[in-house]
Amino acid sequence: RQVAALANQGRAASLEDIEAFVRGERALPRNACLITIDDGMLSTYEHAVPILVRHRVPAAIYVSSNLIGRRIEGAEEPYVSWDQLREIAGMPGITIGSHAHTHRSLGALSVYGARCEAAMSKQVLEDQLGIAVRSFAYPFGTTGDFDPDTDALLRDVGYTLAFNSIHGAIRAGMEPVSLPRVKVEGGESHSMFELVSRGATLPWQLVDRHLWRLQRLRQERV
Repeated sequence: RQVAALANQGRAASLEDIEAFVRGERALPRNACLITIDDGMLSTYEHAVPILVRHRVPAAIYVSSNLIGRRIEGAEEPYVSWDQLREIAGMPGITIGSHAHTHRSLGALSVYGARCEAAMSKQVLEDQLGIAVRSFAYPFGTTGDFDPDTDALLRDVGYTLAFNSIHGAIRAGMEPVSLPRVKVEGGESHSMFELVSRGATLPWQLVDRHLWRLQRLRQERV
């Protein structure tokens, strides 16, 4: 129902649309949305992608190259296999991007370690899928998981677009390797989806930017 609404309202945008919009080269409809899905769990292949293709809605799927085909203890479902990911990559309108190599926080690593995570994932995905991987989604993506140094290294290793998890709307002229997103939770009503996809949660970015400091202070006290 959510995907159908974006299609019927003419608000679905592609990764290419967003990149051109940020550069100031393309206008988008008001409240246009790009669907991004992180992690690459099996449900992405079994449920999400068929819906997206049926409604001809583009999307970007972000996967961690070292987790493909694995099942992690405690996880509700396994990750997609390489064959499934190749099939997804061939679907019209679907773009595959990097979610780092091992899904570790780039902000918690050394600059060298973060560079390895970003570069290795890009190389592995390109080799396995035979496609160019130009976009990245920060694992976790909170304020403590990225900074100007990680943004710079993403550019250095060849990414032209990257998303964090700070709530916010994308505007023309923004830094293309540090773009905000809006989170849509499972089980939300359609009326809530309509509000969220039109910017109702944008004030939450203030919490995003300051909550991590409180969390770190609490950890230090413990």
